[in-house]
Amino acid sequence: MKPTVAIVGRPNVGKSSLFNKITGRRISIVEDTPGVTRDRIYAEAQWRGKAFMLIDTGGIEPKSDDEILKQMKMQAQVAIETADVVVFLTDIQTGVTAADFEVARILQKSGKPIILAVNKVDNVGNPPAEIYEFYNLGLGDPFAISANQKLGIGDLLELVFEHFPEDRIVGIFLQGSQNYGLDYEGSDIDTKCIVLPTLDDICLNKKAISYTHVRENNEHIDFKDLRVITGDFKKQNINFLEVLFSKYTIINLDYLSLFRPLLDNAEAIAHYDNYRFVRATAGMSMEKHKALTLDRPSQHEEIVKYGWSCKQLHHIIRLNTFLKRWMNKESFKDCLVDPFSDYLVEVKKNGHSMFDLNAAKEVAKYIDDETNDIKEKYISAHDHVINDDIGKMIDDVVVDIIKTSLKKEINK
Repeated sequence: MKPTVAIVGRPNVGKSSLFNKITGRRISIVEDTPGVTRDRIYAEAQWRGKAFMLIDTGGIEPKSDDEILKQMKMQAQVAIETADVVVFLTDIQTGVTAADFEVARILQKSGKPIILAVNKVDNVGNPPAEIYEFYNLGLGDPFAISANQKLGIGDLLELVFEHFPEDRIVGIFLQGSQNYGLDYEGSDIDTKCIVLPTLDDICLNKKAISYTHVRENNEHIDFKDLRVITGDFKKQNINFLEVLFSKYTIINLDYLSLFRPLLDNAEAIAHYDNYRFVRATAGMSMEKHKALTLDRPSQHEEIVKYGWSCKQLHHIIRLNTFLKRWMNKESFKDCLVDPFSDYLVEVKKNGHSMFDLNAAKEVAKYIDDETNDIKEKYISAHDHVINDDIGKMIDDVVVDIIKTSLKKEINK
């Protein structure tokens, strides 16, 4: 997976010019008007033969100082959630502004590497005295560049590369329809990427990585710290447990032997805590039921046109069948593949021709209520069982992998 660099900065400091110079082509809009880059723009770039993703964070044209601050906060959040390294671009001609201070404060809390670049320093040689004002932002040494004159960009990229993560990916796992026997042309592809904390992350007690990147085609990539996703295994969430059963995986060879116990004991991990499992499955059904008619970006057009989402209904049906089969002591691996997969694909693809809004709501409520009833009856009839040996094995794997990773980092 390519490392990602985000360029943030208040309007009209030259973000798009820098983006275009680094990518070598005019992708971002360059205009002497604040806010003309209305959407985040992604492109692949290369430096010294190494590829990386570059993001130009723009947005709606601000109407006032308050709107500028609001927009800057949004851009900073994008950088926090997406980038491995953030280039905070400022302007030598206007100096440090209140908005710059606010974004600097947000970025300092992010835990991400921040490089402070001061643009529009158009003279070769020693930077002007005005650059020292930028030390007040508390982000270390300001780095003088000129995007328009292509000055300092190579040295800036060298600095960026020093902060790129290395050997932090444990594995990439395909998740979703491909594991359920529900794959068809045009079906969504979601991915889980397990990453490792750095020495700084642990020593400074930084928040573990856990976020979802949504691509333009609505495919989701979940980035999860190893400590987070193994915690999700213990919470018995189907969406995370299934990665242990996925046929489509890429695991870092440096950690494969250490990760192997999780794969070899996948079935036992999926039965680590019986109460948590039935509660998590019923809870997921409830969330899908709530989302059935919810107007959100990923299903906005469908909700506006039909009032409900086929994908959510198919999830509700699938979870109900899964829990019933699990109750009958079928293996987790077998339960993943629904015996009525053809019907579920039909619901997901053509549900609107099968149910109108009222019928879909009735079906969803009936099945979700049944799933919740199954959960309650199971808990009342069974003792709570937690497999402590499996819990310790999971913890040992986490410790061994992180220990190996930190040794590599320290010995560099």
